[in-house]
Amino acid sequence: SLKPLNPSNKADEFEKEALNYFKENKDKEFYVKTDTNKDLYNFMGKLIVEQSCLQCHAIQGYKLGEVKGGIRVSIPMETYKQNFEDVEFHYKTQIYISILFAVIIFFIFLLIINKLFKNQENLQNLKDKYKILYDRYDYAVSGSKLGLWDWNLQTNKIYFSKQWKEMLGYKEDELSNSFETWDEKVHPDDKEKARFDISQNQKHSTEYYENIHRLKHKNGTWVWILDKGKTIFDENGNAVRMVGFHTDITKIQELKKEISKLKKVIEHSPISIVITDVDGIIEYVNPCFCKTTGYSYKEALGSNPRVLKSEYTSSFEYQNLWNTLLSKKTWRGRFKNKRKDGSEFWESAIITPIFDEQNEIVNFLAIKQEITKEIYLKEEIKNKEEMMIAQSRHA
Repeated sequence: SLKPLNPSNKADEFEKEALNYFKENKDKEFYVKTDTNKDLYNFMGKLIVEQSCLQCHAIQGYKLGEVKGGIRVSIPMETYKQNFEDVEFHYKTQIYISILFAVIIFFIFLLIINKLFKNQENLQNLKDKYKILYDRYDYAVSGSKLGLWDWNLQTNKIYFSKQWKEMLGYKEDELSNSFETWDEKVHPDDKEKARFDISQNQKHSTEYYENIHRLKHKNGTWVWILDKGKTIFDENGNAVRMVGFHTDITKIQELKKEISKLKKVIEHSPISIVITDVDGIIEYVNPCFCKTTGYSYKEALGSNPRVLKSEYTSSFEYQNLWNTLLSKKTWRGRFKNKRKDGSEFWESAIITPIFDEQNEIVNFLAIKQEITKEIYLKEEIKNKEEMMIAQSRHA
């Protein structure tokens, strides 16, 4: 309150600003403001003087119907930011779910508004409900950092939200709300495909519009955008509007490139790489493994590495290997294995457990190199040395 009986109810700067706002705007019920310094969303609803209030506050000069104070709620935005970072980290699946969920809410919101507008008698109530729904939707979009766009196909005007412009490094008043704004910033290599996907959705060829393209940032770099939306048609089936969201997936695209590079390295590696689950069932092998063992990729998946076991390798050695791995340590050693055609070969191997966030084993990684020639060469050298020693003794 601006005139509290209890000193602990003294208004701070935001609350003073809200209470003064209520004085000047008597028809407003709420006041909201984002505190960027503390990363808070501040909300206040006003309190009106009623008859029961005058028992204590009449001495302060309050009258019925006046604003005597307000109730404030401050919501930290950190949760929204953290959730979105988790979404990016766990890849596209959660991003798609979030976008689809937001689009569904928006379409439901539009249907409700269109239906309510038909009732002229409840126009004022409709405005109040619209304000509440819009605020809720705006909070959700702001918190999830999704860039909203709303395209009027009849006027060719597009509304770009504040978050949409911030993705490209611009302030809200630095970009005009027109189709040309988007068209000028799309990467030349991506423009044709983006326009084609938009036209397909406007022609009823697709249920939803979805496209990944690059937009030019204010600093000259390119931002990868996942763009999803839907066309709205009138009763005659004509496309009159498109609504959708932009999501910055630059980090995901960069991660995909790094994964692609790593995949090429693994696939062209001259050593065998094997990944199994905790029970030792093969989940991945690289081409070198197939070349060395004679087993195809499909034959290897779902099998156990023991199919390579030769009679030379004892069960005791395998037991020692598993004891080392299950104690969360790395095992190093060599095997004499057997190929698919029955021929034997030697391998030097390093096998290590892979852990999850709780430090529990989820997979095993084996890196192996064939050393058959080296082993036989050592045996040949050893045999020659023994022969020379024997000949020397005879001499």
